[in-house]
Parts: sequence; structure tokens; C-alpha cells
Amino acid sequence: MTAAAQKPGAIVAAKVLTITRPGEPAPPAAAQNGVAGTVVGSNMAGSPLVQTAGGTLSLIGAATLPAGTKLLLDLQAATPSGKSATQNFSSNLAASREWPSLDQALGQLRQTAPDMAQSFSQNRMPQANNRLAANILLYLSALRGGDVGNWLGEMTRNLEQSQPELAGRLREDFVQVARLFNENPQSDWRTLIIPFMNGEGLDALQMHLRGQSTGADDDDGSEDASRFLVDIDLSRLGRIQMDGLVKSSGKKFDLIFRTEEPLPAYMRKDISRIFHDFAELGGITGSLTFHAATRFVHVPIDTSGGLKRSGLMV
Repeated sequence: MTAAAQKPGAIVAAKVLTITRPGEPAPPAAAQNGVAGTVVGSNMAGSPLVQTAGGTLSLIGAATLPAGTKLLLDLQAATPSGKSATQNFSSNLAASREWPSLDQALGQLRQTAPDMAQSFSQNRMPQANNRLAANILLYLSALRGGDVGNWLGEMTRNLEQSQPELAGRLREDFVQVARLFNENPQSDWRTLIIPFMNGEGLDALQMHLRGQSTGADDDDGSEDASRFLVDIDLSRLGRIQMDGLVKSSGKKFDLIFRTEEPLPAYMRKDISRIFHDFAELGGITGSLTFHAATRFVHVPIDTSGGLKRSGLMV
């Protein structure tokens, strides 16, 4: 199979047959049965970009390779369909913590509409600032409608004009994530991948949601509530888990902030300020507590349908 046989944004299984770094001798001619490529850089998530005769590929899950490295790849098509395709796509995102079509789309927009892309990154992309909660809610609102255009806004038209195939792939990916989010029962944990700007590039954090009844306050003795868990892995601070409970009665929002090690006092102060500013802005009540060196809540993710090997984004 060749890279040219795939749509832009497609994910395929891949096996690296040979690696020849700059200055090393070429492998024997007998080993040249595969797709040849040259590393030309890396994307926002740090995955090597490989130039081949059929196009540029992003090697998901691979270690950083120096530019000029020669690779020989064995590509195998991955063609799941229906519900299994949705599950596979979601599990691939959970395993690799990358969203290839979105990463490529943002890169394209930075070239064709830099001001528009910068405005989106600053005002709509979830990141560690006082708009984090609002931007996650904006993203979830678009997921409920199943239309990526409700999240990207006017950038959708630009992308459709400059890269129509990539725009189609991104729209298809978004629909799959939306279907998994919207069709699962409210009482079960539903896992979402939330795009997150980490300061160095695009990451993907895991968000788990579940609706429940607390058995208090309402006329029938129950109160609607939603619980969410957000998992983030940071290079300096390690794993962070935000465990929130939102109750319908009285607009209550309680948040537990779990970390592997105690956060510095100034960070706890900043996080508390952001939380209380958000609560005041939204007219809600609630509490924020910090837990360090305690057990994290674990929500299993079914990755049985996902790719076990490295993948390529075409």
C-alpha cells in the first residue's frame, strides 16, 4: 500500500523496517521493499514528519528523529466501519494523545489565515487560563450538535477552500467523537478527547463524564448532577486530575484538584483565583480542594479496537 492511496488525515497501521540516520550507510538493496521516506521535521505534537513520493506523513507515537533520517515503512490499511470505526478512532486518540487531522488543519490555517488561527487559539482553544472551563463548554456544545463548524467558526470556510479533503476528514473525525459522546448512556462513563494547547503545541487531554442522581433536594427526592474527570500529563508537574461535580439545584460546582506532588503555593493561589472568578462570573457556588500524593480515580478506556503499533497520518 502507498501513502498516495489514502485520504489526507487518514490513520493507517505502520511498521518501520529500517532507520538510516544522517551519515550512516544505506541498508542493503534487498531490504528496500517498502515505502521510502525522509524525515523533514516534526509537527506540533513532536511526531516526525516524513516526506514520501505519495505525500507527507506524520509518524504517531515515534521518538524524535533528526531531519534527514531515511526510513523504510511497511504500511497496512486500516478500514474499520460503523460503530467499530468510532471506537477505534476514539481509542487511537486516547492512546496517542494526538488528533492528526486537527493538528494538520491548524498548521494549514496558520499559513493561510494567521490572524484568524491566532484568534481561535487564544479565544476558543482550551488551555491553562481563565477561559479553560468556558472553552471546554464551547467545545462540548459543538460536539452535541456534531458540527465542527460550530467550534471552528469562520475558519471552516477558509479550510474548505484551501484544503477540502483535509476539511472533510476533520469534519468526519469530529462527527465520530460526537457520536460516541451523544449515543452512550448518561449513566455510564463517557470518555472524550479534548484538544488542549499546552504552551508548546497541541495536546489531547482525557475528559470522562457521567450523569447521576444524588438522591436529595428535588421534589421527588433526587437531584440531577454530572460528574467529570479531566486527566492531563505535564512534563514538569506530572499527572493532574480535575474531579468535578456539578449539581443542578442551586448551581453548585465542587472541584477536587489531584496532583502527584503538592503544588507550589503560588500555583494553588492562581488556580483558586481562576476557580472563584469563574464561579462569580457564572453565579454559582462551590468549593475547590487540593489533594496531593493520593490515589487517582481510574476510568478504564477500551482500546481493544485500537492500533497497537505506530500509526501514520497522511
